[in-house]
Amino acid sequence: MTLPSALEARVADLERERKHLLAIIEILKEVSTSLHFIDILQGIARKLGEAFGLDRCSIFLAERGGRSVRLVASYEDPTIRNYTWWTSSATRS
Repeated sequence: MTLPSALEARVADLERERKHLLAIIEILKEVSTSLHFIDILQGIARKLGEAFGLDRCSIFLAERGGRSVRLVASYEDPTIRNYTWWTSSATRS
């Protein structure tokens, strides 16, 4: 790897890390402004989804004993609506 490309890769890594740290700061700000647990979790799911470029992000809480989990917050990227996905067995026309 040449020096310029190594520097570009390092800068890209630092930018990604910076973006993730800013997301954590935003999550902490949101947590500190709300007293409603579900609102906090919903904000965390949204911020994580946006910061990491996720299509979906869900937070589940496990019941005591671990026999079941409950979905308490979720995020879905609004740009993924109305996409068509082709499976390998489907014929395309």
